[in-house]
Amino acid sequence: MRRTESERFPIGDARKKDIEDRRRGSARLGSVPEFLVRLYGYYTWINSPLDKRRPEDASAMINTFERVLPKGTESMVAYIEDEFKDEEDPLTFAELGGNGSAIAAELTPGRFGESYGVDLLGKKRSKADKMRNHHILRGDLLLPKTYDQLRGSLKGKKLNLIIERMGRGMEASPDSVKTAAALLQVWYGLLADNGMMFVQIPTKFNVLLLKWADLLKQHYGDTIEFRYTLGTMDMRAGSQTAFYLKKKTGAPEHLPMFDAKTAESIVYPNG
Repeated sequence: MRRTESERFPIGDARKKDIEDRRRGSARLGSVPEFLVRLYGYYTWINSPLDKRRPEDASAMINTFERVLPKGTESMVAYIEDEFKDEEDPLTFAELGGNGSAIAAELTPGRFGESYGVDLLGKKRSKADKMRNHHILRGDLLLPKTYDQLRGSLKGKKLNLIIERMGRGMEASPDSVKTAAALLQVWYGLLADNGMMFVQIPTKFNVLLLKWADLLKQHYGDTIEFRYTLGTMDMRAGSQTAFYLKKKTGAPEHLPMFDAKTAESIVYPNG
């Protein structure tokens, strides 16, 4: 028998305490040698780049997303910038669940006019961040006020690129399919036409992802480009479940998904 929602995922004051405990624990990672951070999988709070800077760099985003990139792609930076090569206006991106500074530093100067990182720490911007017009917001991704803050900063603009790869943070992800679907719906709504997002989801939703991918391919393949990979461990780079979605011009305003009851029955067939 599954645990109750409150047992699986804290809310209210219990949620606040859980978040604060995680924030304090993450802040302490600054005193941990980097090789130990990589070894024990605490790379969630490292300022992760898109591409590998060293062969052993476990924190690079490409370690999670390389299986949703076209075969033979060796650089996320090159792939992303090539996908946007026909866009004339400066682009905007956000890393959700990370501060995004390393990503902002990798991208061609001036190609992205502004960028954002949203995480529980909300560290102070560096001089380099300010020069790149990169902003860091502190917020819980599960709370609507976090997205109100982001939308306020965007001032009516949409995001061309969203990246979410929380790794160890998946420990705190809700078992509720309804909650997960609501988050994806919010992120999709933040995307501009022809915008793309790279998203890690908990492996416990693998079966649902398979059926959702079929739904999108069969009914929305002309306007939503979708690729996915199934993983076995949320916290090990290269073994995570993730997907790539491109919201082409003419895509539905709302992300097509199963209704909550159907989704729950797929993930938890025994109730």
